[in-house]
Parts: sequence; C-alpha cells; structure tokens
Amino acid sequence: MHKNSFDPEIIMYPTFDPIVRQDGGAYQEHCYNDARLASKSLELLNCMVCRQSNVVHQLSKDAASEKSFYRFLHNKRVSPSEMIDQLYQPYIANLSQRDLIVIGDTSEVSLKANISNIEDRERVGVLSDNKTPGFFLHSHLVVDAHSGHGLGLSDLQLWMRPKSTLPKRKKVMGDQRSWSEKETYCWMQGIIHSEQVLEAARSILYVFDSHADISNLWSHSEGSSFDLLIRVQQHNRILASKEGKLFDLLDQLPVSGHYDLDLRALTRRNYSKNKEQNRTKRLARMEVRFHPCRLKLESEKGTTDLLVYGIDARENPASVPAGEDSVHWRLLTTRPVETLEQAMKMIRNYEWRWQTEELYRTAKRKGFAIEQTQLTKLDAIFKQTILSLEAAFRVLRLVMSRDKDSQQPIDEIFSAEEIQCLSLLNQRYEGKTQKLRNPWSKDQLAWAAWVIARLGGWKGYQSKRPPGPIRMKRGLDRFNTYFDAWNLFKMG
Repeated sequence: MHKNSFDPEIIMYPTFDPIVRQDGGAYQEHCYNDARLASKSLELLNCMVCRQSNVVHQLSKDAASEKSFYRFLHNKRVSPSEMIDQLYQPYIANLSQRDLIVIGDTSEVSLKANISNIEDRERVGVLSDNKTPGFFLHSHLVVDAHSGHGLGLSDLQLWMRPKSTLPKRKKVMGDQRSWSEKETYCWMQGIIHSEQVLEAARSILYVFDSHADISNLWSHSEGSSFDLLIRVQQHNRILASKEGKLFDLLDQLPVSGHYDLDLRALTRRNYSKNKEQNRTKRLARMEVRFHPCRLKLESEKGTTDLLVYGIDARENPASVPAGEDSVHWRLLTTRPVETLEQAMKMIRNYEWRWQTEELYRTAKRKGFAIEQTQLTKLDAIFKQTILSLEAAFRVLRLVMSRDKDSQQPIDEIFSAEEIQCLSLLNQRYEGKTQKLRNPWSKDQLAWAAWVIARLGGWKGYQSKRPPGPIRMKRGLDRFNTYFDAWNLFKMG
C-alpha cells in the first residue's frame, strides 16, 4: 500500500456531540429549580457586566462573595446546558409578531494558556490546527429585522473535537456518517432550537456565512416556515434543468444597481488562500445583480431541486487599489428577491453578520478574555464562558444602539441609580454646540450608549467613526469607577 493512502474502513471519525440547551420547560419559573442558584447566577452575571471582567476575585466585593461565586461555578447541580437554557428567557415575551434575523456563527476558544492547571484536561479537545487545546462554540444571535438592534441569544452549542490521527487528505475518500453526526450539523441544530424559542415571531431569516452552504441544510429548508440567507462557498454549484452553473449565471447578469460600501482598513492572514491580506480604508463602489435560480441538491433526502434567489454584490474595479482584492459576495436566499430594493435589503441583512464577530471579539481576546480563564474544572469554564457571552452581548447591545433610534428602554441594562449617575456625566460631556450634545431621548438605551462612548474616549461627533465594543468596554470600566465613587459620596 502506498504510504499516503489509507483504508476508509478503519477510520473512526469523531461524533458531533455538543452540549445543548434543555428542551423541556422545567426551568421556566426559575433556573436550576432552585431560587438561590438562580439568584446567584444573576448576581454573578451582573457583576461581570458592571466590572467588565470574568475574573472571580475581581468581581467579588469581599471574601464571602468570592467564595460563593466559585461554589456556584463548581456546583455539580448547575449544568452548562441549564445555563444555556436561560439565555433566551429575558426577552422571550417580547417576540410576538416580530420579524427577526438570526445570525449564526462558530468560534474557537483556546485553553492553551491554562491547560496545565485544568484538573480534567483529558476531556479537552483540540482546535482546527489539531494541536491547540480548546473547544468550539456556535451561537445564534437574534436581532430585530427592522431596527437591527440585538435581542439576545436563541441558542448556544459547545463541543470538543478529539485529536485526529487521519491523514491530511482524509476527505479524499469521503465521510459516510449521517449528517447529524458531523460538526456541520451545528447549523441545523441551532435552527431547531431557535425555532422552539422564537415560535411567537412573525418571520425568521437565518443569516449564515459560507460554512453553512451545505446541501443538507438547503434541503431541510424546503417547505419550512423559516428562510435562509447564506454566502456561497467557493465551489460553483450546479443548477437544475441544464441551466449551467451558479457563478456563470450571476456573472452574465446586467448590473441592476449600485451602492457605496464604507470599508475599514484591514490586515489579517487569509488561511484559505495562505497569504497575508491587506486592505486600505476606502469607499467601495458596489455593483448589484440578482436572479432566481434552481439548485440541484444531492443530500440525505436524495436528489432535489430548490428554488432560491441569487444575489451578486461585487466591487467595481475602478475603486479597487492596485495590488488589493475586490470585495465580492455571492449570496443565496430562499426569501423572494424580485426587486433591487429587496436585493439591497438582503445585502444589508448579511452585513449585520459583523455583530457576531464583535460578540466573540468582546468575549475573547480584547474584552472578557475567556481564553485567559484560571478555573480548574472544564464544566466551570463552560459556565464562565456562557455568562461571559451574555455579558459581552450586553456590551454589544450598547454598540448596536449607538447611532440609531432603536427605542430600546434604558432600564433594560441600567438601574435607576446608574441612570442618575449617567445624567451627571452626560452634563459633563455634552458640549456647548449642537454637534456635541447627546441626540437621544433619556429613556432610550442609545442615550446611555452616547455617554458610555464619551467615557471610553469617543469625541462625540456623529460624523466620525462610531465607537466599537472595545471602546464601549473602556467606557463601562470608567463608568463603574465613577458610579462606585458617587455611591461612596452619597453614603458619606
């Protein structure tokens, strides 16, 4: 046998086995069926948001509270799946007859920095490089389809990937497992759970990146109550009825319209192309094309044809600097796209995917630093991660309300005393000119976001680049310092 060949009969693929939320209704009254545990969970979450940290000794006001937080995270009666089950509870009553967009995305959490301190590290899997210890998480973020402001997480999955002994060419011979045993099933699993949580909604559009461009997922969408909007992978899909291939169809379409896309400067490594990718800040002139088409799908359901609508958004070569790649998105959706206005709406919905990237960024390296955890039990790390994502979402919600009249009530995040303190700070940071005044109503979250952003170093001009999650986090850090000092002053 050739040294690079392998026998597919002896390959043992790992089964996709995520920690998922509970499907029952046992935790509706209060989570964990224990009011004390529910109260401690809420206290720990609020401390994370207020202190902008997940380090237990930094969250605790004294030795007793520190001990109680550690006990909660290590309590075997509190399972990660139960904590996931509670993520959607605060906003579930406000979904009736709303149009929603659910944005799914996957991320990796490295435990390399703390692996030697984890007592049950034999349970820890590896990341995509097949050597770094850590775990995967997949979230579904719910936003309002009209305003774009965040509502919460409808699902969260965490799982381990066992270290593989397969050759790098393992996909050459194919993988005969059922789809539900593969990691790509996380997209369908998230939809199944989200549909249960969001059943009161009027409509749901799931927005996914190219990793979700899976024939099995498209097949399951046929005849369902939800719609999909997915960026196409690099492979050129075959169309039904001898219509050729998808890319060829989209490329030959006439331009239906244009729009300008404000691109930020970017420096990163594109691992799929194995090269450094640099992008200068510019205003990209985008061309829009769209057309209905039928996909020829080979899935577990057999061979089927599915009517979808293709949207092509690509940058005009005239606005692309020399030596840089143009911006080019090919999107497919099951929701009808028959006008330029509908095509533009789908493009805007896809652009809202940045919110999940900012959520992970805030929760990980430059925010709550979940990868720097000092906990010694894997389940405790899972619980800390779940709470950190919820805390990061609250920061992100400030970001999402920063430049729009979202009508989100301010008291959903801030207490009456905190609002009083914010009012004093607002007076300090408002300028004499209209351009430097807080433009929002005091009962809206956007008003608080303006104050927090100013505390974080934003200059207050709406014409400038709006504040991001890291600046919001810095602002919250400063606000908490001011709020503590204000309370001490009142007590004295």
